[in-house]
Amino acid sequence: MDFSNFPADLQNMEQTFGLSPSTPIWVFQAGFVVDKEPDFRATLRGYGCAAPQSFGANILICRIALNPFKVDATSSPRINAD
Repeated sequence: MDFSNFPADLQNMEQTFGLSPSTPIWVFQAGFVVDKEPDFRATLRGYGCAAPQSFGANILICRIALNPFKVDATSSPRINAD
């Protein structure tokens, strides 16, 4: 997975759909193992996701914000796998 375009992709999504900076975004990554997992998680932390939820080795769900200073993305409800 190449996430180097992640910031540009988020900006494009914000402009395309007219989202506000406080709009929460759910990131769902599945189907493969990220080769630079620590870097990927650090990028997510930069957008307000301090604790992504993992389901096995290759499924990750995380709530982020286009501007993490506008919304507290870390206080999102947990997803129950029950």
